[in-house]
Amino acid sequence: MSEFPHLTLKQKLQGSYQFKGVPIDKVVQDQTQANLSNRDAHGNKLSGSASSVKEEHESYLREREKAGLPDIYSKEIFPLLLQIDPLDFDVESLKSFGIEIISEEENGFIIGSNSDNFKALSEKIAVFIAQETVSKNQAAKLWQIVGGEQWRVEHILSDGLKAKYIAGIADQEVLTLDVSVACYVKFDERPIQVAEEEDEHYENYVKEWKLKNPEPTDKKMRKQTRREPDEKYTKRLEDWKEKTRINHELKDKLMMERQDQLYDFIENAYQGEILSSFVELNDSFGFRASMTGQAFKDFLRAYPYVFEISDSEVVQMEKGHDEENIEFDHIEISAPGPDSPVVCIIDSGLQEKHILLEPAILDGLSINYVETEQTTSDLVAKGGHGTKVAGAVLYGEEIPDSGSHATSIFLANARVLNKDNLLPKKLYPAGSFAKTDLFIPQLN
Repeated sequence: MSEFPHLTLKQKLQGSYQFKGVPIDKVVQDQTQANLSNRDAHGNKLSGSASSVKEEHESYLREREKAGLPDIYSKEIFPLLLQIDPLDFDVESLKSFGIEIISEEENGFIIGSNSDNFKALSEKIAVFIAQETVSKNQAAKLWQIVGGEQWRVEHILSDGLKAKYIAGIADQEVLTLDVSVACYVKFDERPIQVAEEEDEHYENYVKEWKLKNPEPTDKKMRKQTRREPDEKYTKRLEDWKEKTRINHELKDKLMMERQDQLYDFIENAYQGEILSSFVELNDSFGFRASMTGQAFKDFLRAYPYVFEISDSEVVQMEKGHDEENIEFDHIEISAPGPDSPVVCIIDSGLQEKHILLEPAILDGLSINYVETEQTTSDLVAKGGHGTKVAGAVLYGEEIPDSGSHATSIFLANARVLNKDNLLPKKLYPAGSFAKTDLFIPQLN
């Protein structure tokens, strides 16, 4: 599984790998082959593009200085857009080019950030042209470096915000935005102990090898795989745990640094406001902020780690309708069994003491995210909304009014909509969904 939820990296298959000995005809993309055939031209093209991107960034910083804008951007760290061979380039290797991955887009495009003035990239280009070292062909798979600023609009802004940007946003207009920032540190998978290869499997390999090599050859058969000694595996496992611990510390430090940068930019430099908490994911974090049009355009142009900005939407659920008074005649609702699944109702809250819901409600696990209303109850008029959703989850379209009925689902209550059936302005949508995960594991 990819460690970038917002990226599409190469998939990894788990399980024992059995080499079939079938030769693989590697298909080289036309563009990659053309770059290999004309190393000087491609190398010089990449060098020229890199220089242009760097000069554009430095020119923008000079413009900002003349305009009296806050001095908040580094001269050495700048965003860029790359296109790589989508079939034969490991995006993790971009680190060796001095490029941090921010987001992977379609057709091999990568939003990246450079922090070494293209020093590592220049070295890669030099060995590519000179055909030196084992990585002499790697730069052929880096197809282009895109200059200009239009790609930021196309790749980072949501459709709605993009249309607003093209139409024109006044410097003093106040925007409420949902922002996603990359913060990726690679974590290796937990090592698996090498198992003993079965005799039958190895014998079949020997037979196939002899059939394919009937004549004397310099090729050698591989040896039968033996079980990895416990001591060796334990050492590998301990090394992995230590590396994982260090990477967690590195990731935490990176997140704190970038969050501090954002406070400095939005609140200190531009007197905006970060409205929500930072919602941290595996490879990124998101938040909601209020800022002027001037701050937004400056942020979009040069902040190197952002990969998505959208205009915050007003989230409102359809209100319920007036209900006829229903009298429950001798009705009995039994609680779900201990192994029943849990459905979390993320809505306007629940009427937890409702006769049809109470047996299925998980006591003590209700949570409220509406800071101005300290309750988990459904306060929406006309019967509420979350309560109706909960009833539909338990009973479908046939709401019982008498007799005995067994429920088969537990209900958890996460209140995110206020009494007006609206998502509060300061509640970052992804945050409410991420935080509900915190109390569900207690059931297991």
